[in-house]
Amino acid sequence: MSVSSLYYLNGSTLSSSTAVFTDSSMVTCAPDGWYSDGSVSRQQVDCVLLAQQVCNCEYACPSSKSRQAPPDNQAKGIFEFSYNSGNDDTSTGAIAILIDINPGNIIGVKAVLNSVVYSSVVSANWGYLSTTSGDITFLGNNTESVCSVVSSGGWSYSLHEFSSDAPGFFFTDTGLTTDFNLTSAQTMALVPGPMDTAVMIIPKTAPTPNDLKVYLYALCPNNSEPPQQPYRFGIEAHCPTGLPTFSSTIRFEPGEGSIGPICAASLTQTYYFFQIHSSVNPSEVGLYDYVFSDINGANPLPNGWYRTPATTTSFDIIEVENGIVIGMLAYCF
Repeated sequence: MSVSSLYYLNGSTLSSSTAVFTDSSMVTCAPDGWYSDGSVSRQQVDCVLLAQQVCNCEYACPSSKSRQAPPDNQAKGIFEFSYNSGNDDTSTGAIAILIDINPGNIIGVKAVLNSVVYSSVVSANWGYLSTTSGDITFLGNNTESVCSVVSSGGWSYSLHEFSSDAPGFFFTDTGLTTDFNLTSAQTMALVPGPMDTAVMIIPKTAPTPNDLKVYLYALCPNNSEPPQQPYRFGIEAHCPTGLPTFSSTIRFEPGEGSIGPICAASLTQTYYFFQIHSSVNPSEVGLYDYVFSDINGANPLPNGWYRTPATTTSFDIIEVENGIVIGMLAYCF
């Protein structure tokens, strides 16, 4: 089992260091074993760090990791966010990814865990947002950017590659570039107003694999004439956590014909949710919340109506679509 403790390095990073110490004077060598900063893992033997490699020890997930675009960055780029979500027995549950985009920017997002690609997000103001083609969802305000409509021939970009592996608060430019083609406006999930925090839920049903990667695509400036404004956005990932529960009836088909049966039905089901709407009550299910049939968030609830006492006192039925609460109804009072 991993243990989090304070250690000292004789280099600026774990990658560049030759040894790990237990004191700031770097006199007492740390015990032999594996050491990790969340991105890099190295084994120390007789006060010497061996070559960087995949750690075969158990690793507990850190509380969170966040990065922001470099200040005044004007380079179009792909920003790769790497997150070690832990491989010990507690490292399962729903991973919450929070993405903030400044006004005027359009940012594409996709995440990969265990070779599965995720791109749908939910916003407290705009609800469910997802691409209709491809595996990248572009988010932003369609009234503030020159990239709100893709030309019929599409666009091609040479993108700088940025990484989150180096210590610090900002992404770092790797000096590499890659070509990227945006061929269809259908990949856009833009909204007609300011974009608030977008939340992506990624299910982690087993301790391993634990290497989560999120890719942010910064393609579109927020003005068409120089001087171009910088890309400004941030991302934060949280450790996998078991979701809270709520009691409910079984699913009913939406419609007036469901009112009688759903009101008479017993609360026989236990479901799970991730709160998106703002509430002082952490046990309350509300508009645009994620809802699932499992604790890890792997199985969204099927579309339909569900009666639950977990809503506010004004409503008693939730309408679900794409695993999201899209409506609140008051029928059974």
